Formats: sequence, structure tokens, C-alpha cells
Amino acid sequence: MKLLAIHANKLFFQPHSPKVYSFFSEKRGKKEAFDSLDNMYETKKVTGPLLLSDVCNITMKGITKEQYVTYCEEYWNQYKSNNIEKELKKLKQEFDLIYIFTSYPAMIYAELIKEELVDNVFGVHFQEKDGIIGGLKNITLKNEDKIKEELKKISLSDKFTVEPNRYGLLEILIEEMITNNIKKEDVVVIGKGVTALPMHNVSSKQYENFFGI
Repeated sequence: MKLLAIHANKLFFQPHSPKVYSFFSEKRGKKEAFDSLDNMYETKKVTGPLLLSDVCNITMKGITKEQYVTYCEEYWNQYKSNNIEKELKKLKQEFDLIYIFTSYPAMIYAELIKEELVDNVFGVHFQEKDGIIGGLKNITLKNEDKIKEELKKISLSDKFTVEPNRYGLLEILIEEMITNNIKKEDVVVIGKGVTALPMHNVSSKQYENFFGI
């Protein structure tokens, strides 16, 4: 079984599209607060802190579920790449499983799930109470001990987390490999940004220039 892990948001969107959290923060009149956090992240994105929870609290926390869905749909419809459906159909002929890994809200890619162009989207989900969006929802792992063993093998045991940041997404990929009995040689990663780099440790190949990313 061959698995394609896509960890490159810009693959799905038009050139020069705004970051999704920038888009959301502008909608909420919180662009200045977001930009401050984003600048801090960009200067320390290799070493951390990763600031995902802080960004989500500023841009998402407190809006209604209806607003959240509307923002996601607006962003997708306005900025999605015109060719992405065509390209994913080609990839479906080569891979048994296609997963998207993202620090964006998973809801952004709902259309691709609906059209069965990808098999799953592992991204950000939010707590919700009485129709109001709360903070980040932690990831849930069924094979935590085995995942920790794999992290130790690649010298990332100190990075274990339940937050859906770059290391949490790596843990989800490892869990999917365990669950589906997929070996490293059958995993391909698309993505060369700093958030995708941890996944290179458990894949056989990286399409570093795939679709020009």
C-alpha cells in the first residue's frame, strides 16, 4: 500500500494567497495582533515556540460555528488553485492513500473530502460549546507507546505532543503507518517547508519540487 502525505498548503492555493489565519484575523479585525505573532513565529520557526495555539486563539476563538464554516468556505472558494482537482485525480492513480497534513483548519479542505479526491485531512480542529468555537482540540492517538518508540529512533522523543503542530502531525502519520501496516519505503511526502521536515524521517522519498513547491 502506497501512501502520499501532502504537507504543503501552498500546493492547493493560488500564488500569493494570504495565510489562512491572516485572512481570518482580518475578518475579525485582529490583523495587527496576528501579524505580531506571525512575525515572532517567522523569526523562530525552526527552534520554536510554534505558537499555533496562540494564533488560533486570536483568530478563531469566540466566533460561532456558522462563522467558522463560512470563513473556511470563503477562503477555499476565493483562493483555491484552479488545477488542484485535476492533479489530485492523477495522484489517485498512483497512490492507495492520499492524506493532507496541515496546520490550517481541516475544514478548509472539506470540499476535497466530499469529492473523494483525498482520503483524509489531518489538520486543526477546535473545541466547541453552545455553537461557539473554543481553543485547539488535542489530537488523539491509539498507539502512543509505539509512536514514542518511533520518535526515539529518529531522535525526536523530546518533541512528543498532543497539539496538532508539526510534531503532532508527524505522530499522526506514524500512527497511520502502524494502523495500515505501511512501511517507510511506501511513504512519499510532498513538502519541503520547515513544518514538513519532521515527516521526511519516516518517508522514503520527498517530492521537493512537485508542482513547483
